[in-house]
Amino acid sequence: MKNSSVKILSRIKFFVLILLSYLSFGQTTLISEGFEAGLGLFSQSGSNTFTQNDSIFHGGNFSIHNAYSNSSSGKLTLTTSLDLSSYNGALLKFHHIAKVELGDTAIVQISVNNGSSWQTLDETFYNGQGFLLNKTNFFDGTYTDWKYNINTKPDNSWWKEETFDISAFSGSGKTQVSIRFKLTADNLL
Repeated sequence: MKNSSVKILSRIKFFVLILLSYLSFGQTTLISEGFEAGLGLFSQSGSNTFTQNDSIFHGGNFSIHNAYSNSSSGKLTLTTSLDLSSYNGALLKFHHIAKVELGDTAIVQISVNNGSSWQTLDETFYNGQGFLLNKTNFFDGTYTDWKYNINTKPDNSWWKEETFDISAFSGSGKTQVSIRFKLTADNLL
């Protein structure tokens, strides 16, 4: 059994373990999702699947996990758009582990037109402590304890809180704001 687990984990290149995804506006939290009952406020699309995980988690007893394969893509999208028109500022905060290879991308995107088009949140919006590859991508080198380029199984000590200032997407006319987390894999192991 132990050898089987090691073999399976060696094929897992990415853990999108997003817990407690929420938008915070001063003292008002508009949404909060702990993934205790599956995808909750999010839906998935693409060729790889997000599943509930009970072995690595932050806060509750579960997180969302994505064990993706080469040349695949997956998206985890907020199912309901948010009306941010009455707010002057907004923060997107979430906890995650993004154990992603250098050629793969783990990005956060925002839409102001209910998902008709998406903008990738880059380092100009990022208030976290990690390094974003190409100014947009989380990967296994974003934090030193994520063990860059080493096939190491993540554990609960790897969780990081991230913050993006999305104030530019709030205010007058911003009635259909949505968030998604996108993972795209290259064709290499």
